[in-house]
Amino acid sequence: MKGRHPATARDKVPGLRPNWALGQGVSARAGFGWWLFFGTGIFYKDELLLASEEGPDRTTVPSETSTSSFVGVTVAGCQGIVDTAAQEGLIGRASLLRLLEELRKYGLKGHWSGKESEARGIGGRANTIGVCEVPVALAGVPGILELTVVAEEVPLLIPVNLLHALKASVDLGNSCLYLPEVQASCPIEFLPSGHPTVCVTDFGQGWHLPEVCQSFRADSMYRTEPRARSVNFDSRSSGSSTAWLASGGGRPNASKPLCGQFATALAHAEIGGPLWTSFIVCCSGRTGRRWSRLGFRFPNFELGPVHGGLQRSGGSYYEACRHGQGQRLQEVPRGAESRGHCLLRSSLKEGCLDVTGSLIGMRWVLTFKAAEPDAEGNDQVKAKARIVVLGYSAPSLLEEPTTSPTMSRLTRQLLLNMASAMKWPIGSGDVKTAFLQARPEERSQRLLAKPLPELAEALGLGPNEAVELTGSAYGLAQAPREWFLDIQKTLKKLGARASRTDPCLWRVFDANGKICGLIGSYVDDFLFTGNPNSPTWIRFLKSFEEAYTWSPWEWGSFDFCGLRLTQHGDCSITVDHSAFCRDLTQMPDVKGPSRTMTDGELSQARAVLGSVQWRVTQSGPQHAAKLGHLQSLLSTKDTACISQINKLVREVQSARHLGTHVQNLGDCSAEDLIFVGWSDASLANRPDLSSTGGFLIGLMTPTDVLAGQGKVNLVSWRSQKLPRVARSSLAAESQALSLAEQEMMWCRLTWREMLGDDINLASPAEFTSKTKAYLIIDARGVYDALLKGADFSSGFNLRDKYSALDLMGVSDQLKAQGTLLEWCDSDHQLADGLTKSSKQDSLRKFLTQGTWRLRLPGAFMSARRRRALENEQATVTS
Repeated sequence: MKGRHPATARDKVPGLRPNWALGQGVSARAGFGWWLFFGTGIFYKDELLLASEEGPDRTTVPSETSTSSFVGVTVAGCQGIVDTAAQEGLIGRASLLRLLEELRKYGLKGHWSGKESEARGIGGRANTIGVCEVPVALAGVPGILELTVVAEEVPLLIPVNLLHALKASVDLGNSCLYLPEVQASCPIEFLPSGHPTVCVTDFGQGWHLPEVCQSFRADSMYRTEPRARSVNFDSRSSGSSTAWLASGGGRPNASKPLCGQFATALAHAEIGGPLWTSFIVCCSGRTGRRWSRLGFRFPNFELGPVHGGLQRSGGSYYEACRHGQGQRLQEVPRGAESRGHCLLRSSLKEGCLDVTGSLIGMRWVLTFKAAEPDAEGNDQVKAKARIVVLGYSAPSLLEEPTTSPTMSRLTRQLLLNMASAMKWPIGSGDVKTAFLQARPEERSQRLLAKPLPELAEALGLGPNEAVELTGSAYGLAQAPREWFLDIQKTLKKLGARASRTDPCLWRVFDANGKICGLIGSYVDDFLFTGNPNSPTWIRFLKSFEEAYTWSPWEWGSFDFCGLRLTQHGDCSITVDHSAFCRDLTQMPDVKGPSRTMTDGELSQARAVLGSVQWRVTQSGPQHAAKLGHLQSLLSTKDTACISQINKLVREVQSARHLGTHVQNLGDCSAEDLIFVGWSDASLANRPDLSSTGGFLIGLMTPTDVLAGQGKVNLVSWRSQKLPRVARSSLAAESQALSLAEQEMMWCRLTWREMLGDDINLASPAEFTSKTKAYLIIDARGVYDALLKGADFSSGFNLRDKYSALDLMGVSDQLKAQGTLLEWCDSDHQLADGLTKSSKQDSLRKFLTQGTWRLRLPGAFMSARRRRALENEQATVTS
């Protein structure tokens, strides 16, 4: 079928589908016009995107979609800008959400096509999200408009090729848009900026089939809700009396007889149902030709058979194998390990018609995993092959909730400390193909996927058949959430209680209401500890193990989320991150004078610092200060940063065996342990003159706290840019102390839950006060202000009122929760190493020895004055 475009001589269709499904259009260079009014120019690459003649809804994926974002234009959800300079439909994410909200009033939804597109303009490349097919109606004429969706704030742009296809006439003088072909019109409204807009949701009586049409059921692919009953899908009925392409109720070209050969068309629309709809429409040849002039396309199409229940599990798949010193991929028969691949049995139950453009893709991911050493002690690896679904192409990508929690570092550290204090063993379990074992609730939309050749062969599918994902699968955006909900349901069924402070922490209680076990989850990796003498805990573990298919459980020594955890005979636990640190690589050195980094160098620098950050956040706080400084310095893009980054990598590698180990704190019960925190700040030490704050929180025994020195087990630490620019050291210290106090409260609250308390979030102080805590600072001004209190002064008599507000909040919380505030000199401020790179040796010494002195006995004296006094006394003595 052919169409015309006035700007080109190309005799091709702009990729339109019934009613007028505007898609890949003939490209032409767009003028700038009123785009320049906003200082935003756009050009479109002169490229022809053709519709395939192979079948319906088979269009080539555009390699480029040139567009740019608006500056300062926002329209209502039902409006679109008539843009004679836009050659393809474009919309921003926020505007799309507003439009979809309007469409819900008519029982309509959008459909993500799964196509890829780019948006470029003079201002650079926009962040493209995807391509969405949206039902709209201009002047009562309904159709499907294909829009490139970008992340920026861009209103709906009605493209020029749609206006040409509809033979629209834009009369700005009379503020009206005419469609003379169907004798319809709609008013044009002008924005304050002068941009013309029209309503794109003028559906009138709703979305109706033409009077001349007959529809045929496709039950295997269609499901609708009561609100969409205006659409007739009964083959015994002649359809609605309202014409598809007219707003007044008449049918197109009603004065002429409707006869001739019938052409079959496949149209896509989101009509009421929770998933995309496929239906068959037959129309007369004459009407078809008339609609062709409007840009419609009616290729021949046959509805193929629908397969139900695919039970075969044979075939082959690709597996990664290592032979000798080299690595290669080869095709091997499916063996015993592949029979455990749940994707073929539970997640792919049903074959259905292949509708290209609406199917989710798949791919193989082939990796090597570490295996147990051989008899001679040599390192071994094993091959792993996994089918991954390309979830970014799912039609419901932006409609399904995808958030899923993981266990925090604080929960992990507290769980390990609880195991050491209670003398409980620790263990780990890894669920095999976890997402595939999840049993998700019914989805709002069916997920149809195009199988890989190996999978199609194993299931006996034809070349034009697809599979439905009835379970979770790796790659789906909602798969982690579905897995978490399944785990949550299973653990509740087994009697575990979820924590309020961390949804990935579960507690198990015995018949007496006493806690007997703890479980933490990080996606499909589980960390558990409990009383080995408790029958309740033993039964729980057995039932939990039977609920899923696992890799062999490990006890005492195992890998967990990249860390090697080893529990010793005295119940102390070593946290080893050396394997990860050993694999860190340095950047190539840049010789010569300093220059601006290239994009590749900048990307590599960010990647290296990101790897170091994982080490810092998980087990290496001693590198935090230097890491934060380099991350801020990276904004300068100076190549001088590269040598400092490489130096940091060498430091991380040399200190790879240091970590936040869990020491045996003696016979002190978990109930009596005390939290001790250190807070510090460094004023304007970043390139942008912002300040750095940091804190550490650990567990100590009451005896060691009373003595002023002893073992400390770290449970939480942080070094960060302070949220407000500080004008004085007191302002910086106040912000850092406020952050430390909040983290201290959360540590105590989680600890109380691990001890068995059912906390009330309305009164957290009732529970946190049961566990003693100390906060130690070296800022004498802050300490004196809090010691005096705010009751006898106005804002602590501080000029900086924001700092006064911080301290007033801290003062109230210290009193409510019974937290004791202590002062120490800077030499004994453990958090100094988190804010100053020159002080990281103190943290390294602490992590090596595992002990720390809280303060020196005697009067309050700064470290500088104390050192001067000691030197003076030494001189007199000599």
